[in-house]
Parts: sequence; structure tokens; C-alpha cells
Amino acid sequence: MVDPVRSAPTPRLLYVVGGMAILYLVWGTTYLAIRLQVASLPVFLSSGLRWVLPGLFFLALERSSGRSIQLPRKLQLAMVVTGLCYFGGNGLLSWAELAVPSGMAALFIGLVPLWFYLWEWTDRGAAHLAPLGLVGILLGLVGVFLLVAPQTGLLPGVALQGARPDGAALIPGGVLGAQVLLLLAALGWGSGAYHSGRVSRAHRLEPLTVAGYQMLWGGLVLMACGLALGERPADFLLATASSWWAWVFLLFVASGLTFFVFTWLVTHVALTKVGTYAYVNPVIAVLLGAWVGGEGFDRWVLSGMAVVLIAIALVRLAKYRSTPSAGNMVAAADT
Repeated sequence: MVDPVRSAPTPRLLYVVGGMAILYLVWGTTYLAIRLQVASLPVFLSSGLRWVLPGLFFLALERSSGRSIQLPRKLQLAMVVTGLCYFGGNGLLSWAELAVPSGMAALFIGLVPLWFYLWEWTDRGAAHLAPLGLVGILLGLVGVFLLVAPQTGLLPGVALQGARPDGAALIPGGVLGAQVLLLLAALGWGSGAYHSGRVSRAHRLEPLTVAGYQMLWGGLVLMACGLALGERPADFLLATASSWWAWVFLLFVASGLTFFVFTWLVTHVALTKVGTYAYVNPVIAVLLGAWVGGEGFDRWVLSGMAVVLIAIALVRLAKYRSTPSAGNMVAAADT
């Protein structure tokens, strides 16, 4: 006879399963939410404000907990640079989604582990580049080709639709230019995450303090870019209800609740398991974009998705042979 006490799942197991479900679903939904956000809200002002507010909250939370948030000037400069790379990547992602579907955007951002691995390679030297990692990087390039080639005429493909009907006209180079922005966004995230992890490890900084400063500085830079490009605070009053609800979701759920869930998971669960969000989120984003957002995709998008996911798996397998730190994982997580 089965002992009901023994067979019942432990509270920690329930927390882990629930936390992973939140990680998969919320961050997989983020890309469609960004598409809805930029459909009528000012791209850079709304994206920047989304990071400034939680950044201030995290710093206030750390201060109220009795932890010092004072950083030397050199570390503050590091927070500005890494914040600009990391959260500037979010600004480029939001801008690109004016012209490309959210599912495709998720596939490009899914390449972040490849950039991360390349940074490790440049620091450690070619001798430390594992064969699996090299194969993963090459496959990642193949995946990018499958996603980009239809827009260059090298392969036949369907016309892409972003958040706005005139979205392609708002980006230099149109859809192809938006895809270049996504590659730069992934590079920014990978660069910011890698160097942020190095700074955090070297100075033993609290993850929330690091994230707070990065969100604050990155968000302020995005807002400054928005004002320089002609966006106005009054533009918020012209936004639709769907854009506002998407922005509220991104602010409180994607950047707030899920970040706390993630920080708990990386301290209680093997990082290799937590890192599986990198495989699941693009799939959820593509399926959700097609089902809810009405985004079209063809065989090249599906092929590119499969190749990118295999590339991520190979790079992560090579990377986790030297176990990554929780600081790196936290820095590389949120979109």
C-alpha cells in the first residue's frame, strides 16, 4: 500500500515545478507582450520606464533589508556599461518588433548563449573552445541564415508582419534592418550578462543590487534615446488599452514577479535545469505568436527554430562542463 505521506510531493518540489512553469510561460509570453506594447506606446520611453521603476524598487528593497547599495565609482561605471549593453538590448528588441513577428524575435534573442560562449572563448583562448561549442556556434549561424535569407531573396518566404503595419518603414533597412537589430540586441545581452557576471563574482555583489543598478542606468539611457528621437511623454496618452495592459504585465510580472522566482530557483535548483528556459521560451513565443497574435510562419522559420534550439543545446552542454555561476545566470535571464 502506498504511503500517502511519502507519495505526496514535498513543498520544495511544488515550488520548483511552479517556479519553472512561471519561468517558461511568463518569459515565453514576453515577446508577444512587447509586440503589443510597442504597437501604440512610444518604444524607447516605455521600454526605459519599464526598467527604471523595478530598478529603483530593487535598490530600495536592498536598502530596507539592511544591505549596503553604495558602490565605488569604478563599479558604478561598470553598472552603467553592463546596464547599457543588457537593457539596451531590450530597447533594440522592442524597436525591431515594430517590423518582425514576436516569435522570430524570440529566436534571434535565443542566440544569447552563443554570444556568451564567444566572450568566454575570447577571455580563455582558443584552446578552451570545446568542439561541441564550436559546432553549436556554426549551427547558430546556419539558423540565422534560415531566418534572414527569405528577406534577402535567397530563399522564398512569406511576408513578415510586426507590431505596426508601417513598422518596416520606421526602421532603416526595413525587415532586414530589424533582424540586424535583433542580432545586435542578442550581442548586447550576451556582452552585458557575461561582464556583469565577472564583476559580480569579483566583488561578491548581491544579485538584486547589480540588477537594480543595471535596470536603472539602462532604463535611463533608453528614455534619453526616446526623447532624442522625438518621443514625448504625451504619447503615452494616445496608447491603446492592449498596449497599456501589455506594459503593465511586463513591468509587474515579467520584470518583477518572475525575476524573484528566478533568483530563488538559481539558489535551490541545479543551474543546468534552470537554464532550460533558453530552449522552451522561443518555442512558446513562436506558438503563442501564431495562436494569439496571428503571426504567420513558414518552413524556413520552423527550420531556423529547430537549428537554433539545437545550437543552444550544444553550446550550453559545452558551457556547463565548467559550471556557470548563479550571477551569470541571473544577468542573462530577463528580457
